[in-house]
Amino acid sequence: MPNDRDDRRSSSERDERRRPAPPPPPPPPPKKKKKSGGLAAIIIILLLIIIILLLFMHFGGSGLLPGIGNGTGTDTGSNNTAQTGTAETTAPTEVSETTAVEVKVTAVEVTVKENSYVLNGNTMELDALIAELEKNENGVNVTIIDDNASLDAYNNLTAALDEKNIPYSKQ
Repeated sequence: MPNDRDDRRSSSERDERRRPAPPPPPPPPPKKKKKSGGLAAIIIILLLIIIILLLFMHFGGSGLLPGIGNGTGTDTGSNNTAQTGTAETTAPTEVSETTAVEVKVTAVEVTVKENSYVLNGNTMELDALIAELEKNENGVNVTIIDDNASLDAYNNLTAALDEKNIPYSKQ
């Protein structure tokens, strides 16, 4: 009988040898990060902001912000003011509206060379120069360039420009 045990052991040992150990379970697959849709949300928010800005521009802000809108409200205000003390009277004052008019002034360079005046490369007398400057309907702004000018010629030019109210600058 001892042989039977050995046979049994041998056969069980044989079975263990025949059966390989079960393989370890495979590792779990890596978890994929789920996209939260952040890019789509940002695009939608930007589109909403653009639409809102376009609506404000189209409707002139509808008076929601100070200084914006056409001021077509229904509030008429109240003239009910109570004063204590002495009564003051005020005289009506005139309010005049001025409108800014854009005038294009021509910049002109006049060179005083010794005793002569040069405008656009043409040498001319003082009277002809002043007449040429007055022809411009929009006005001129003269820049005087001193090119070895005599004091008399220079002073005569500035006096003539002052007399005709033609603005000038000295260079």
